[in-house]
Amino acid sequence: MEHLEHLEHLERSRQNTIEIMGENFDIDENGYVSFGDVASEILDGTTQQISRYADGRLEEDGYPNLAKDLRFNGRIDMYHSLRIHKDDVEKFAERVKKHRAKTL
Repeated sequence: MEHLEHLEHLERSRQNTIEIMGENFDIDENGYVSFGDVASEILDGTTQQISRYADGRLEEDGYPNLAKDLRFNGRIDMYHSLRIHKDDVEKFAERVKKHRAKTL
């Protein structure tokens, strides 16, 4: 019986994860994933660093708003609890990578 419960738990876990750009993320019931996980797993940065690209408040310091038309859950300035919609992760990541490549 324990083995069956374990398999059921694994199946439920798989239903609550999604693969995006080769990385697995926990997904909530509304389709959002942790912004911090995206920052570290896909963009090799901290949540604080990468959140600077999500609101443009530091544009004069080289951090333009690269998320104008994307969906977030939470406040940008509360970056540790911020979430980004699963369908917007790849767009945001590509924009950040493109911007970083231009500024190097």
